[in-house]
Amino acid sequence: VLSAFPLAFLSVVEVRVVAMLSVVDDRGPDSKIIAVPVKEPQAAEIVDLASLPSHVKAEIHDFFLAPKILEDKSANTSRVRGWEDRPAALQKIRQGHELFFIFGQRMDAAEAKIAQLEVENASLKAAVTQQELLEARVAALEATSAKANADQTRY
Repeated sequence: VLSAFPLAFLSVVEVRVVAMLSVVDDRGPDSKIIAVPVKEPQAAEIVDLASLPSHVKAEIHDFFLAPKILEDKSANTSRVRGWEDRPAALQKIRQGHELFFIFGQRMDAAEAKIAQLEVENASLKAAVTQQELLEARVAALEATSAKANADQTRY
């Protein structure tokens, strides 16, 4: 959120989405949504990517890349893919909402739940396979028993 005033951590502010900066780092794509407070007079004219001053774009670009560069210049894998307009940013927000509501939790918690379900699924598949083997053995024993009974009735 671009604001002329400091915003308290975890504060709730009504904002207007104006753009998105697409970044790729060692963990994959990472979209940075850029917004301004709706009720802030200094931001009244910032409504989309075209109205975002070029020096602000440069500051935002550097803000997101500088920590990666400072961590380890030789291993810096962060790359800016570019700026995207307001509709693309709103679409990315919608996609995030859909993912959140599909999983009903934060992404890291959802990934942990998926891993847990995959382990349970593998366990159930093993149990089903074991059950199928037991059923096949029972069927073979029943067939052998039926043949033995048929052979006894012949004699």
